Amino acid sequence: MSLGDLNVYAGIYEKRRYDSTSLTMLVHHNVYTYLKAVELANERAFSGDPDRLIPRLYDQCINVIFEAFDKPNWYSFLEKESPVLNTHSQSQYTS
Repeated sequence: MSLGDLNVYAGIYEKRRYDSTSLTMLVHHNVYTYLKAVELANERAFSGDPDRLIPRLYDQCINVIFEAFDKPNWYSFLEKESPVLNTHSQSQYTS
């Protein structure tokens, strides 16, 4: 099955391309794909298996986030650790 098979209203003047069944199938596929990706990423990040290690930068960011949960003042801790987090993804927020 391809996306074209779900596109049941293929007319040039159609306002809506998908019927409710096709749209439901597409949404379920997208949700499944997202959840499977999160599951596999978590398995890889937290398995402890040396053959499945995640990149060092991701590991550092995950550790910073875990530590933040144990801090009484997590906001100042994250500000202090922002260079580590910003090496992965530059924050668009300013304090």
